[in-house]
Amino acid sequence: MMGTIIQGQLFSEVEPETKRIVPNYKNYEEWLAKFDTPRTTDDCYTPKEVYCAVLEWLSERVHLEGKEIIRPFYPGGDYENAEYPKNCVVVDNPPFSIITKIVRWYASRDIPFFLFAPGLTLFHCLRGVDACGIVCDCKIVYANGAKVNTGFVSNLFRGTRIIIAKSLKERIKKAQESKKATLPVLKFCENVITSARLNKVVDAGDWWVPSDEAVWCSRVGKEKKQLFGAGFLVSDRIAAQAAQAAQAAQAAQAAKAAQAAKMVVYELSAEEKKIVEELNEKK
Repeated sequence: MMGTIIQGQLFSEVEPETKRIVPNYKNYEEWLAKFDTPRTTDDCYTPKEVYCAVLEWLSERVHLEGKEIIRPFYPGGDYENAEYPKNCVVVDNPPFSIITKIVRWYASRDIPFFLFAPGLTLFHCLRGVDACGIVCDCKIVYANGAKVNTGFVSNLFRGTRIIIAKSLKERIKKAQESKKATLPVLKFCENVITSARLNKVVDAGDWWVPSDEAVWCSRVGKEKKQLFGAGFLVSDRIAAQAAQAAQAAQAAQAAKAAQAAKMVVYELSAEEKKIVEELNEKK
């Protein structure tokens, strides 16, 4: 890893004893804070512990010595007009809503990349592109509080189409656990309702919250803790109804799981079976 260059001097080059890339996160966060732009659902900025874990995992499998690590996806950034030195690798978390466009743009220009991508629709962006999907079943909690099932897509593994990476999952999980150890566990009282909480009780059926039993809030408690996405203070009656709905939703989900066990197996068509036979003949 000696000699690796990180974009904008936002990272120190290596950790002397281990020879690992060590991002200078303090400088990166100060730099990122300069961009005061409205955030959307695409603005899931990567926690420093997670980015470091991903970069370390990658550096153990891909030769990055002498490479310049590029991070073009920042608030107000324009990846299409960014500078890409000849000997660079893009390792970043792009907007998931346009991930297919981004992957095709880099692939068409043969720019090496390793990108965070939506884990549940990971393969969608691989159509017609010489790139690899890295499946790791990672639920990453991003800096804005969003918890997203995340995978990765890269053109650094030539000749490979899919990687199932338990090792990367474990690396990211460990990184997030180390961060959790330093943070208090927050649990708000039953009278605080958020959309995230209500999403879990939808299967319980329809019910309405009257305006005169709910007051909008963004911070709660003596410490005025901020609610991700804001919420409502509700009456004891509504709080009890929410708790009852949670129990009903759990029962409904259990019923769905039982039904899913009776799954239908879709047989391959004749054309698809022929494709499989052709794939078998290549080995």
